[in-house]
Amino acid sequence: MSWVERGLDQWGQEVLVGVSWDLLPWFFGVAAAIIVLHFLYASISKK
Repeated sequence: MSWVERGLDQWGQEVLVGVSWDLLPWFFGVAAAIIVLHFLYASISKK
């Protein structure tokens, strides 16, 4: 299964058509990690 699906537009250029739903939990995990790290950095750097 491919993670991205590509197609051709009217002018023959390659365009992104879709992304696999299998990546959705990964993106949520990365977003949660960024939020937690930002919270930790903000609380530590506040003196």
